[in-house]
Amino acid sequence: MTARRTIRHCSGIVAAAYDRFFGILAEPDEARAAPACSLRALEPGGEVLIPVSEASAASEAVPDWRERRNVRLPDEDAQLVVFGRTAHQDDGRLQRWRRRHEVERAGRQNAVFFREHAVRRYGTGEFSGLLPAAGFESIEVRRGYTGPQPSDPADDLVFSARRRPRR
Repeated sequence: MTARRTIRHCSGIVAAAYDRFFGILAEPDEARAAPACSLRALEPGGEVLIPVSEASAASEAVPDWRERRNVRLPDEDAQLVVFGRTAHQDDGRLQRWRRRHEVERAGRQNAVFFREHAVRRYGTGEFSGLLPAAGFESIEVRRGYTGPQPSDPADDLVFSARRRPRR
C-alpha cells in the first residue's frame, strides 16, 4: 500500500501530510521510507513538520457496523449513508478501519461501496528514532501546532526536524 503524500513548500519549511496524518503508514517499511522522502524534498537547512497520532490516544474497537453519516445529496437526488467498524491489533496501536457507503436513489437499486485502511499509532520515542535514521537533525516534538508547550492532550504530536544546512 502506498500512502498519498502532500508536500507543501513554504519559506524553507515542508509540511508533510500523509493522508492527513503519518499513522496511515501502517507498514514499517513505509514508515521508514516517508521521512527519507521528506528529507529529499527539503532544501539544505529546511524544516519538516509531521503530525503523528500518539499510541496512548487509541480509541476503542467497534466490531459491529455503526452508522457514521447520513446525508442528503440534493444535486444527485440521493441519500448517502456511511457505516463503519474497526478492529485492533498490537494492543490497539494498529487499527483496521472498514467503511461501507450506501447510496440510495428512488426507483433504483442501492449502490454499495467498501473502503478499508489501516492506521498505526506511534510512541514518541519510537517515531523520534525514524527521523535521525533518515538524516534529520534538530528534532523537536510538541502537542498540536499552537506552540512549543503541550496544549490539548487529545492533539496529535507534531514533530519538527531540519535537514542539515550546507557547510
